[in-house]
Amino acid sequence: MGNMICTSVNGDEKLDSFASAKYLIIYDEDKKELAVQIRNPAVVKRKGKKGFVRECIGLKANVVIAPHGSLTFGCRSMLKKARIKILVSDRGKHFLEAETRKPTFFEVLYSTFKREPVEKK
Repeated sequence: MGNMICTSVNGDEKLDSFASAKYLIIYDEDKKELAVQIRNPAVVKRKGKKGFVRECIGLKANVVIAPHGSLTFGCRSMLKKARIKILVSDRGKHFLEAETRKPTFFEVLYSTFKREPVEKK
């Protein structure tokens, strides 16, 4: 079975933060298609970045691409416990064209203490 990649994108399928993206998507690498596209639970249910990660785990993703600023210590811990491969990429790139890398300690530290602006509804 191929990779089921979970990430967060805005309306034009460009990577955006777990906390503010419009959609959570699961991309099936074998079929080369979106298997799931739902409204971002971190925004809709106000569950934050951990809510996004819980949804990825529940949808049986085996890879998560975390846009820069998304991978907090709590999110990393949840993903490691679920044995999900973690990659990081820059925001604003189409998710299929994004250059990914392994997360560094400084990436996780930055994401943990960075404050996201809260959108008013």
